[in-house]
Amino acid sequence: MNALILSLRARSWACSKPHRRFARIHTSILIASLFAALMASCGGGDTTGVGGQGTGAAGDQYGVVSGLGSVVVEGKRYQDSSSTSRIVELDPASPASIAATDIKLGMQTELRFDSAERSERIRILPTIVGALERKDLESIVVAGQTVRLDRVVAPVLEGLASIGELALEDRLEIHGYLDAAGQIIATRIERRDPAAPVQTRVTGLITAIGNNNTRLQVGALELVISSSTTLLPSGASFAIGQRVVAFASTQPVAGTLNAKTIAFDTTRTGSEALRGGGAIRSLDRNTGRFRLGSTQVDYSAGVSYLNGTAADLADGRLVRVQGHANNGVLRASEIRFLQIGADISTELTGVITDFISNSSFKVRGATVDASASNLVFRNGAASNFANGTLIKIEGQLADGIVRATKVEFVVEEDLRALAFRGTVSGYNSINGDFALLGISMRLDVNATLTNNNGETLARSSFSNGDIATASGRFVNGVFVVNAVEIDRESIAARVRAEGLAYLVNLPAQSLRLNGQQVRWNDSTRIDGNLNDLRAGVSVRVEGTFIAAVLVACRLTIRP
Repeated sequence: MNALILSLRARSWACSKPHRRFARIHTSILIASLFAALMASCGGGDTTGVGGQGTGAAGDQYGVVSGLGSVVVEGKRYQDSSSTSRIVELDPASPASIAATDIKLGMQTELRFDSAERSERIRILPTIVGALERKDLESIVVAGQTVRLDRVVAPVLEGLASIGELALEDRLEIHGYLDAAGQIIATRIERRDPAAPVQTRVTGLITAIGNNNTRLQVGALELVISSSTTLLPSGASFAIGQRVVAFASTQPVAGTLNAKTIAFDTTRTGSEALRGGGAIRSLDRNTGRFRLGSTQVDYSAGVSYLNGTAADLADGRLVRVQGHANNGVLRASEIRFLQIGADISTELTGVITDFISNSSFKVRGATVDASASNLVFRNGAASNFANGTLIKIEGQLADGIVRATKVEFVVEEDLRALAFRGTVSGYNSINGDFALLGISMRLDVNATLTNNNGETLARSSFSNGDIATASGRFVNGVFVVNAVEIDRESIAARVRAEGLAYLVNLPAQSLRLNGQQVRWNDSTRIDGNLNDLRAGVSVRVEGTFIAAVLVACRLTIRP
């Protein structure tokens, strides 16, 4: 049965000293082939194609993830399913499988769809991964690449509340559009685990070639090609102005990176449907062509324009293009100029978590503000917002927050199977009631319990503090659980959690964070001023689970 999963992840991390393994508690939601009928009936985005007309042909779509509830790329929705292949490409030579929970707003992706516009394969393609080298008000530099903090495309933020929190040497994963100057227009900035293995990935344009084709200049970074470097495709030739992706398991040293893998743009083959979004570069009016990401676009004939004309084409303009691939070129049939408000929009379908107020809660890991006075509701009202409520949101992304314009409360008969992952608390062994991520749950009398190795467990083994995945359905506002998988390896995990605090009780030395109860004591190291700790303030907690409570050994307050 298709499943919707909300997860709380924890991997081992020690307060007393740095550790190679690290944990960050966060919430995200996996939707796999869910609400197909609902998605077809609701508005928002282009529901049949980039220009509102489906092609009826299989093909590829590339660009930014602009919605989640199936998956929406550049405003176009594709039905997701359990058979969809999902991978992330850090090292182009070694892509890795990921879960649908790992697909987030603002990520750059390339999606393969079938003739019914169902996603067959989703590739997540981080633009830059590396350490922060410099920052100012309008840009940052990571791994020698300049990243624009564009006022038009506000990036989604994860692991930080604002750009101002970034510090030099922070490890970042950045997604964005490559502009005409080879700079990145950021669509997503995520602060990564500082204790994770070092990785560097850069996407950019070759500006110089030297030392018998063993040195490539990309931005302010020099890539070194050695006998151990993997070139993709093998034996590929390269030239100034060509787009490349490079990966290394080390950091740059003095502006130089010894590349483990370098992938060069290759010519697309076939004549299937092709859709893309991004910033125009290398515009040539004489030939009627320009570049969009890694794709060459031919707009010389038969193009329909939306929100502009051919005269408005210019390097740096954000557009969405659809057409067909022909001898490696996207022969455009439609070009849409992006308009703020009308096109820079998003949609989310998922369960509310981390509820502080109508102006601050999360859906699929994205922070949502649904406090606008002119908000349009369906099947409910503002008073219905609460943890565990399933909703569909349409809105605008501004300053890393989804500002909701429409909210639909999904009625119970529309639900399929759901699953949530988190820490068990408040368990009553008599009636089976407990809580997970702030959601009221009840263990069905016939529920099956297993460990993460698939071995059957006795009901008596279920207890507070368990890291568990609970599957079931909502019945009269309570999530009735028919199956539980307990992760015994994570029960005693020491973790780091970060996000917005809520239900802050200073006298009791407690708060809630990402659905988890947190307590501190006189031995807790406090970074910041406790007087600044209140609902909605960004905090970071490092500690251990004791009886289902995260007890902090370090609490960082970032008002």
